[in-house]
Amino acid sequence: MATPTPTNPSPDHLTGWDELRRAADQLQLEIHLGSMELRDRWRAFVPRLRHEIAELEKLVRGLREGLEHEDP
Repeated sequence: MATPTPTNPSPDHLTGWDELRRAADQLQLEIHLGSMELRDRWRAFVPRLRHEIAELEKLVRGLREGLEHEDP
């Protein structure tokens, strides 16, 4: 049997590369799907975040007005 080389790979060598390629493809798919899920979750979260920021701005404005009207 010939020794495997880059130009003459063994069947086991090819199987290893095929498995590695499949694992890399699977990982790439999972990353893609995960990024899509993360994007969807972020889009759902943004309106809530904006609402909370608006509420905090109201609170800060109220505190400032309260401090302005305090007697020294």
